[in-house]
Amino acid sequence: MLRKPAVVAVLVFAALLTVSSVAQGHALPQVTVMGPSPEATEVVVARSTPGQTGSFLAPRYVHAGTQSVTSASAPTATIQVTYHNFPANAKAAFQAAVNIWQTMVVSSQVIHVNASWSSLGSGILGDAGPALIAVNGVAYPAALYEAMCSCNQYQGNEITATMNSSFGNWYLGTDGNPPMSKYDFESVVLHELGHGLGFLSSFKVNGNGQGKVGFNIGSNVYQSAFDQHEWSAATGGSKLVSFASPSTSLANQLTDGSVYFDGPNVQNVLGQRARLYAPSNWIEGSSNSHLDEGTYGPSSGNALMTPALFNGEVEHDPGPLMLAMFRDIGWATANEMPPAPSAPGAPRNVTGSPGNGSANVSWQPPTATGGSQITGYAVTSDPDARTCTTTGATSCTVAGLTNGTAYTFTVTATNSVGTGPASQPSSPVTPTDQPPDTTPASVKMPTLSIAANQRLGGTAIVHVSWPKASDPSGISGYDLQVKRGRHAWTSVVLASPTDTSVDVALRHRGRYHLRVRATDGAGNVGAWTKTPTSRLRVRQERSARINYSGNWRLHALHGAAGGHVRSTGAAGRTATFTFSGTAAAFVSTLGPNRGIVDLWLDGSLVATIDLYAPSVSTRAIVWTSGNTALPAGTHTIQLRPTGTQNSSATNSRIDLDAFLAWP
Repeated sequence: MLRKPAVVAVLVFAALLTVSSVAQGHALPQVTVMGPSPEATEVVVARSTPGQTGSFLAPRYVHAGTQSVTSASAPTATIQVTYHNFPANAKAAFQAAVNIWQTMVVSSQVIHVNASWSSLGSGILGDAGPALIAVNGVAYPAALYEAMCSCNQYQGNEITATMNSSFGNWYLGTDGNPPMSKYDFESVVLHELGHGLGFLSSFKVNGNGQGKVGFNIGSNVYQSAFDQHEWSAATGGSKLVSFASPSTSLANQLTDGSVYFDGPNVQNVLGQRARLYAPSNWIEGSSNSHLDEGTYGPSSGNALMTPALFNGEVEHDPGPLMLAMFRDIGWATANEMPPAPSAPGAPRNVTGSPGNGSANVSWQPPTATGGSQITGYAVTSDPDARTCTTTGATSCTVAGLTNGTAYTFTVTATNSVGTGPASQPSSPVTPTDQPPDTTPASVKMPTLSIAANQRLGGTAIVHVSWPKASDPSGISGYDLQVKRGRHAWTSVVLASPTDTSVDVALRHRGRYHLRVRATDGAGNVGAWTKTPTSRLRVRQERSARINYSGNWRLHALHGAAGGHVRSTGAAGRTATFTFSGTAAAFVSTLGPNRGIVDLWLDGSLVATIDLYAPSVSTRAIVWTSGNTALPAGTHTIQLRPTGTQNSSATNSRIDLDAFLAWP
């Protein structure tokens, strides 16, 4: 999206359309098609050149005019557009952008675009994006998926686009020479088709300040191919998909100005990671789905996919960086610059199951193959350095082990360049002369605590955890699901398959079940362990479960959880909340005229809370009982205002907005 200065997104969550298998012989075995694609369309808004007044002419930015791009290149893809209400000159400019993309990406399948020319309102240029998302473990725009599998998976349109017929400053020529007062229509269409072809992320920051990733399809969440290349730093750092989702930590990463795209093709073109647009305030549809404007401005040759288009700016070439990013997410491009082959990465998720003097070891291929086909794997035990090898299979049996001795296993992958790094060790496996392990592992019931440092809304973030399971074959992963009322069970994505905790958003007006199960190293899937029906209860300041000592005045407060709070600033007054449950939290107001309160739990002082803040923040969860569940039974929380305040505060007022309790 191109906007002034930020982008507005059109957010659509659509129903699942089909689940089908790709014809035998294609590379990708299964696809789920969803449409229209959620969070994948954008509204485009014009941006004026800063400082332009009167007859001032800013520098003109022109990159690779249409004729120079298309005349020397034969089409490598067919993009078929159905036009609705376009005048001849707008249709010609749209088609000129289509012609460029037909010489840039490679696909054996026709890419269908549904394009409309209609009024969208003042200042808005248009909106566009994938019409469908296809899933094969990873989410792909339908056009990319069909190019990868060489299959016509869906008979409808792969991309939709609407351009604003009432915008008065279009330049509809195709010569790359707009007046400085106009916006180049062809450049905007080229940009928007880029999103429809796959330049988009599924990351977002929701209204509760929680970062999340993935498209929700049925009960599952799928990351996009683009998401899996995003990193938290220019060097080092972590993949963004490794952060818990949803979580405030992910939101912080998405809005700290340091989000980068990495892949072997990008490294080959830039020699470093590519910086993405990551403003401090999340901009729906723009953040994360564009290159950084300050890094790749109009004179860089890589400005097509930045979030802003200046008046008089012309971008008629995707640029080498964008095409490299396309190759990293799965496209073949006509000007492909394959990176120099390298050794493969480390295999993933190594597990083992015991045998008699042996262990069967399984793993997943490395994410990065080094640009060369993997020709073999080698497994090594610790201790004894016993090995087994394959020529491509992802399991083998290590023999010559000592029964009763615990072993871990690492795996390396080899290609034509050489051998890559070893995987992380498997969980311990102990060979035995006893019969093979056919008994699944059991998991204890998950427990829940309320996350701190959040603002209570329609949902609250809770921390779900469970003890590690034990099994002779080790644990290869856990499944966690949540069910609200009569709704279907919903799977929760764990940052790592063997994680034993995750943050989840729960509505405080719903009844919930949570359940967890384990899969052991032998592939035995355990039974679900389920919590009783429970709910996150909000007890407002007027609840009969809260007993006040002294004068706590009732105040109407805009933004409070129930519209009111009870307040006092004097020492010696108390508010006592009695509840039955295993987790609790205190909801209050932060502000420049708030004081300090002691919080006692079951007769012990557990926290002294300073409610001062430079500005007012209502519904703040200022204390929780922590990540360890309280003993089941009845508990009391007592607030004891100290009558004191921060040196920067103007008053010692304490607000009681609400208490939370689970279950």
